[in-house]
Amino acid sequence: MPAENNIEPKLKEALQLTNADWVVLSERVGGAWVIRSSCKLNKASHDELLNILALPSIDAWLSGAVTGGYSRSSAIPKHKKITPARFYAFPITGTSKILLIGADEQTTTAQKIWKLTASLLTDSSPHPSPPLLPDLQTGLAFNLPLALEKSSGRIYFHGPITRRMACHTARRLARYSSPIKCIQLHQRIHADR
Repeated sequence: MPAENNIEPKLKEALQLTNADWVVLSERVGGAWVIRSSCKLNKASHDELLNILALPSIDAWLSGAVTGGYSRSSAIPKHKKITPARFYAFPITGTSKILLIGADEQTTTAQKIWKLTASLLTDSSPHPSPPLLPDLQTGLAFNLPLALEKSSGRIYFHGPITRRMACHTARRLARYSSPIKCIQLHQRIHADR
């Protein structure tokens, strides 16, 4: 995500274009929503918004917006003291972040501006996020099945102990290689009996 000083000008400009009351960039971290950046939100409203985001129904609603990738709007719970009466959620694609906009009403043009702003925040990430699954081949000096296959062709298998070790190696190779290669290796091991 871009640095704070890159986000706030974009949020302020979109806020002026859409006549919204406030905007917040929020992220779900460790099962809770945290506010990363905000515009036109005072301290009391900031704290009240955090309380609203902690409600299970709002948490589920926001998580659904992030997961589904679609913008949503909802009435702010009546017992909460934050203005205006509605807020709009615009997920930032590929992240667990969301733009929350406080406004009584947003036209379709204003909603398009917020969608565009959210897409600009997606594209401006200076550091790519790490992959969910590590690259299992990274850091390996060689391809193990290929190395075993090549080396087995150069070894003369003799004696029961060496043959047992070679069979054990062939069985282990079966986990990582094709069955045909394993059969060929097994035949090479037992060919000199």
